Amino acid sequence: MLKWILGGTIAAVLVAASVFGVWYTEQPAFCPTCHEMGPYEAAWRTGPHSDISCLSCHVEEGFLNHVKHKPVALKEVWDHFTRKPVFPRYDVEIPDHRCTECHESVVSASPPNFSHEKHVRAGECWQCHLTAGHRVTPEALSAVGVLNSNTVESSAAASGILPRVDSTAQTLSEHPQVSCGECHDMQEVGCAYCHEAPADHFESKTCTECHSASTPFDQALFSHTGDLKCDNCHKAPSDHFVGVPCANCHSPKVAFADASFRHPSVGEEHSYRSFPCTDCHPKDLASVSCEKCHRGGVPIDD
Repeated sequence: MLKWILGGTIAAVLVAASVFGVWYTEQPAFCPTCHEMGPYEAAWRTGPHSDISCLSCHVEEGFLNHVKHKPVALKEVWDHFTRKPVFPRYDVEIPDHRCTECHESVVSASPPNFSHEKHVRAGECWQCHLTAGHRVTPEALSAVGVLNSNTVESSAAASGILPRVDSTAQTLSEHPQVSCGECHDMQEVGCAYCHEAPADHFESKTCTECHSASTPFDQALFSHTGDLKCDNCHKAPSDHFVGVPCANCHSPKVAFADASFRHPSVGEEHSYRSFPCTDCHPKDLASVSCEKCHRGGVPIDD
């Protein structure tokens, strides 16, 4: 009988210790027992998610899922003693549903001039919100000797999923700072990503031919200045003259589509309406020949 009591007591103690061990190892306070997790626990404790357990984000809900995660945790303990883990890491995937359980209204709470709905279609939550759980600085990781400088470009750091730049790179040097530049290289993105041209806008290849970053995009005034080529903005009709300088017929004071052709005066007897164009321009409109009528040369008035 005594053996049964002793055996039952030992078994109860082992079960209780196991249950306590499982419970304790799932508490945030257990994480910094490995020194490399210290900066992460400290950042979590002072961050906006300090009231959310680590496992709420990192492990699927449910008892069986927590049990399945134990081998993963044991592997991390093994790596702690046999290897030298370095951080930060940007390959820890967090399924979206773990975020939306708390952030159901995240789309409607998006900041002004930012389409969260458009960005959601581009990837998962964690790919943009890498530091949502704990904003750890390279300095904190370096202090405990686990900094991986190869994966850090700045204090904002970079993921391999979305490009992040060290500082906001703008399309033009004097362009106002925009939050898009925290993730996107605005010089590569271009003006059209943020600015929508009107339906009757010129089909110019370079926005800076007309727009200046110091003037609001929708208040730009067009002026025919500088060394611009007409065909950068204007498309000639199919029956347009070829080889003639635009300025021969067009003036900046008259709309391109409203320009009317006026032939240079060559005397009343040489009205361009009296002869086919090819009589005087047999090769092209940029060259002139009188040989059609004056085979002996151009007559000279006495």
